[in-house]
Amino acid sequence: MSSTALNAIGILGNILVLISYLPQIHKIIKTKKSEDLSLGMWGLYLIGDGLLMIYAIATGDTIFTALFTIFTIENLVVLYLALKYAKVKPQ
Repeated sequence: MSSTALNAIGILGNILVLISYLPQIHKIIKTKKSEDLSLGMWGLYLIGDGLLMIYAIATGDTIFTALFTIFTIENLVVLYLALKYAKVKPQ
């Protein structure tokens, strides 16, 4: 497979994965509810994406650097919204 075709596949994959976050972000904003989200899962996902972003930068992989940089930003947005709209339980 040619380098151009592989780059196109990488770019298309990036676009599709990046778009996949938008329904979750939209739902949290629309409903102002986040109690069904696992903060532990999203936190681990954020750490994993951050580490993979560092790896991609260190290895010079442009496509994955872009992907994991934007993943990290999207995960931060989801976590921020989840915390913002989390119901505080009365004590």
